[in-house]
This record gives sequence, structure tokens and C-alpha cells, in this order.
Amino acid sequence: MGRFVLPLAQVFTASGRLGAGYKLGFFSTGTSTPLDTYSDAARTIANSNPVVADASGRFDDIHLADVPYKVVLTDDDDVEIWTADPVQTSTGEIGIPVPLSKGGTGATSAANARVALGLGNAATYTVGDGADEVPTNSMVSGVPTGGIIMWSGSVLSVPSGWALCNGGTYSKSDGSGSITAPDLRDRFVVGAGTTYAVNGTGGSTSATTSSGGGGGTITTSAAGGHNHGGATQGHSLTTAEIPAHNHQQTTGQGSSGSVTGWNVVSNATAASTSLYTANAGGGGSHSHGITDQADHTHTISTTDHTHTLSGLLPPYLALGFIMKL
Repeated sequence: MGRFVLPLAQVFTASGRLGAGYKLGFFSTGTSTPLDTYSDAARTIANSNPVVADASGRFDDIHLADVPYKVVLTDDDDVEIWTADPVQTSTGEIGIPVPLSKGGTGATSAANARVALGLGNAATYTVGDGADEVPTNSMVSGVPTGGIIMWSGSVLSVPSGWALCNGGTYSKSDGSGSITAPDLRDRFVVGAGTTYAVNGTGGSTSATTSSGGGGGTITTSAAGGHNHGGATQGHSLTTAEIPAHNHQQTTGQGSSGSVTGWNVVSNATAASTSLYTANAGGGGSHSHGITDQADHTHTISTTDHTHTLSGLLPPYLALGFIMKL
């Protein structure tokens, strides 16, 4: 069973006044035979036919039988305003079709609306052209089938009509087939283009560098003489290089004219006398030569080795990727 509703909650006159006393007449589709409606969902209490709007232009609850109706709206003088036929009944709310001329579809069901709009009676159809062509069955809740978003909830409680991107194959929401989700667990997403192909994978959570060529030697250039040390050469001091100095000699003086020392001095006494040699040595500077090393090279030996890098990821927050079915 279905509940009948109007496109607007109230009806109005052409001049904008409330449609008090306006009438909804219900008939078997394609005829003028009155057909009951009901004021309760159980369909035990029949409405008057036609159903009359109150002073505010509103109608009481109208529940339909499980058959198609013809519905006619008239003003309080029984002048017809519009007719809708058929009005299909089903579970839920059944509305009046808005005419195409008023921006509507002229129908109350999706199938009839597609036919009225010239789209055929197929369950699905496409809009756009070429690469921009999109099946309308995929445009559920504004997200096309295969659209992927990030999900902050538990990966065990993905919303209905969506699937976790874990590489699994799932049935589409419209029943038109199946679709396989990419496996985005523990992965970043990069834009596909000339470098990365659609659905291409790669990368690593760690990195290792290698010397590549194995062990080897490195030799420095021999150009440019330079020293790292050497040995001083021997040198004998000359008289001029010896520091200035003299030598002292002590001698006693003789007596009675006998000679016992260097000179005889009259009236000599028995006291001793110091004698000095003349100064010798100039105290001049001198030098030591150093034999330097000739041009030479240094050889450094290396062995094959690797370097392992860690901490490659920037700070991150892990969320689940989910795909529209």
C-alpha cells in the first residue's frame, strides 16, 4: 500500500490564495469510476471521494489501494486544474507527477520517468560521451561506482554500499555485475600519468644502498710536492759558530827571582794568580738542513658494503580506503 502526497503540502489558487475547498477525486485508471482511498494505513476507513482541502489548503491522510488510480484536482467550483493518470501504488509515499513543462518527469516511478524523458526503459543508461561517458546507475549518492574515499571508521564497519579496498571482488549496488577493489592496505596513493600507470604498484618501506662495484682502491694525485716529515742533517760547528767564551787557569807566583809560572813579577808574593786565555768563538747562528720527500701518492683500499636507511616515512595517520559499489 502507499500513502498519497502532493508535490506541495498545500494547494493554492491561481492568485496565490490558499486553496480552501479544493478537491481531489480518485478514479480507476483510464476511467471516471470512483475508487476509494483510506484515512488509515490499514485501509479500513474510507475517505470521502473527492477528498476536500481544509481552510489552509491541506488534505488529510490519503492511503491508496494496490491498484493504479486516476487523480483529478479541481477547485472549489469543480473546475479541473490537472489530472494525473496513472498514479501507481506501492509501499511508501506516492506523489503526483510534476509535468515536464514544469520541470518534472511526468511520472511517479523511475521506469516511467526514464520513458517520459526519452531515455528508454532500461534499468541503466549512460550520460556523456567518449571518455566522459558515465553509467547513471553508478551515480548513487553523488559518488560513481568505483569512486574511492578515505574512511575514518573501523575497517570492520564499512558503510552499506561501500567496500574496503582490500583487493576483493564485490557485487555492484545496482546488481549490474561485480567490481574488484584495488588493494590499498598499507599503501600510499600516487596520481597516475606518464610515470605511473593506472593500478601500477611499487615502492618499499625500507631502502638499502650498495657500493655497486665491490671493493677497490683510490689513489691520490701525485702533482704538487709536499712534506709529511723528514730527517735533520748532521753539522759541525765552526769557530765562528761557537758561543764566545774563555778558559781560566790558576797558577802560583815564584820567589827570589826563580821562575815557576808564566812570568816573573818583582816583589812576587806567594799568593796564587788566575790567568785567562783570550776570548774565542763568535756565537754566530747556524742551521740544519732537512731532506724532504719527493712527489708521491696515497692508496686507500675499500671493500664491498651496503648502507641501510631507516626512518623514511614522514609522520602519518592511517585511514581505510573504501570504494563505492
